[in-house]
Amino acid sequence: VKADKIVEIAGLLGREIIEQIPSKKGEIGFVFDCITRKLFLIPQAEKEIKKFYLSVGEIPIFGFFSYGEFCSLPSDKEWLVHNETFTGVILSE
Repeated sequence: VKADKIVEIAGLLGREIIEQIPSKKGEIGFVFDCITRKLFLIPQAEKEIKKFYLSVGEIPIFGFFSYGEFCSLPSDKEWLVHNETFTGVILSE
């Protein structure tokens, strides 16, 4: 996957999240981006976050680069480890 495509997907993610909010307006956002993604996207890493920021209405966004993302469902027998993820969260009242 090319870096430009990854940047565009961040914008699509932001728009999809906003569509899920009844008011179509977020108030604050959080981004948790894998450090491996940042290294892969150099020099476009900031473009990915900016694309997300612009797509959610230029609200305040906070976050950090992480190393080793994980999750599980109650039905899972073990933790699932992910790599190179971009997680965007928007909060709205």
